[in-house]
Amino acid sequence: MAKAQPSIKSFRQLLPYLTPHRRVLVLVLALMLASSLVSLANPWLAGLLTASVLGTIELSPTWLLGLWLGLFTINSVLRFFTSYRIGSTGHQLVNDLRNRLYQHMQVLPVGYYQQRRPGDTLTLLSTDAAMISSFVTDTLVQLLPALLTFAGAFTLMAWLDPTIALLAILFLPAYVVAMKIMGRRLRPLSRAWVDANSAMVSVVGENLTMLPAIKAFTREQHEQERFDQVNDRLLGLSQLQLRVQAMLSPTIGLMGGVGLVAMLWIGTKHIEAGELAPHQLVSLLLYAMLLVSPLRTLANIYGQVQRTRGSAERIIEFLGQQPEPADEGKQVLDEIAGHIRFEGVSFAYPGRPHILEGFDLEIATGETIAITGLNGAGKTTLTHLLMRYADPDAGRILIDGNNIEHCTVASVRSQIGLVAQHVLLLNG
Repeated sequence: MAKAQPSIKSFRQLLPYLTPHRRVLVLVLALMLASSLVSLANPWLAGLLTASVLGTIELSPTWLLGLWLGLFTINSVLRFFTSYRIGSTGHQLVNDLRNRLYQHMQVLPVGYYQQRRPGDTLTLLSTDAAMISSFVTDTLVQLLPALLTFAGAFTLMAWLDPTIALLAILFLPAYVVAMKIMGRRLRPLSRAWVDANSAMVSVVGENLTMLPAIKAFTREQHEQERFDQVNDRLLGLSQLQLRVQAMLSPTIGLMGGVGLVAMLWIGTKHIEAGELAPHQLVSLLLYAMLLVSPLRTLANIYGQVQRTRGSAERIIEFLGQQPEPADEGKQVLDEIAGHIRFEGVSFAYPGRPHILEGFDLEIATGETIAITGLNGAGKTTLTHLLMRYADPDAGRILIDGNNIEHCTVASVRSQIGLVAQHVLLLNG
């Protein structure tokens, strides 16, 4: 299957696997929006408190401080419930996504795994699923509250002083350019990191499987060096990715700080001209600081989007792989005598020449045969075709005269006993 192109489409395709939790996510969004509204009230109260202390309004500072304390309390309660619900939802979401991925693993043909490293599949269940969960619960749900906080802070700034609000908006193109430049670096790094992590897991999986052979041929040092190599590559990519990600938020913060100083300079000029009251400048200052916070959040979200794209693409690509043939409406093979016939069977593994071509074989009921040949001659392939791990490119295979391609996969395999050349044991 062709590799998916990086696109927001990858995230939209994942929505069917995330929507069972939409009610909880809506609740979390409501809590975060309420917290944003409370945050927008804080600068206004700070301005009123300043005016009360300066004696320009007749409001008790004690009463205002009490109201402010109440808002802090409400905000803390909202944050607690938000954090708890987000964490709980994240655990449930990654659990369900892993279940869906493992379910799809079970129905994919054996040939799919023969063409890939085991670590690629294991990474889907561990790293990729966790990254998608983290993106939805820790990153995506912050988008709407951040936008609301930004819009609310800008609106109130424009009401207090349109010139300063306009100055804040003029800085936005610079923010967008900075995020784009950083994002271009993060996107290929995230994909390279996932591939390096898969390679590391594959080396560990292979070595655990081959441990007796490694010890028998005293290959421990060689395998340690091989693991060190892939692990060091993973470390290098992690540090480079972290460096780029760590630069994004401070860069936005620095640009916000420059804008804040410019705003204060204009604000003091407006106070001197009598166009702005001192307590309004206090509110403007706090609203400007509140404006910078959503920008940092948006910068982090943008960086997370670039990092998560690789995982989303890999999961969608995996779930798009064709499973084994469906059994609906097919014949159930039951109570067989055991007559087997290969008729003109041809088969080739993907990207390789035909290993079987026009192959014929008949095994009578009760007959015992041995098939011998060089390595790679196709002995194991015959067994795989008989058990429908793969289907012939041409020809057909009959059991008691029944074409096994017209029978259910489960009923064919249930009639066959297999003793593999390698010992296969599940942990008991």
